[in-house]
Amino acid sequence: MAIVYEGALARIEGAATVEEALDFAQWLGATEAPQVDLATAGPIHSAVLQCLLAMRPALVHPPPDAFVAACLASLPRTGENKAMY
Repeated sequence: MAIVYEGALARIEGAATVEEALDFAQWLGATEAPQVDLATAGPIHSAVLQCLLAMRPALVHPPPDAFVAACLASLPRTGENKAMY
């Protein structure tokens, strides 16, 4: 799996596929104050992006892809990354 869950933090490592979207959405809905780290994310399926946009978790690190980062620019940031955008 490209999505690794550690308590209230999910790290997307490499490609995030459509098969992971349902589990990701369920985790986002069940987790209090979820945070997502996209620093090592590869291609992210649009279903996973839609989960991020709909559930609005705080981003710990933005994705390396400039287009995806721009799509997610409206998401809240964690403390150290608030000045990144």
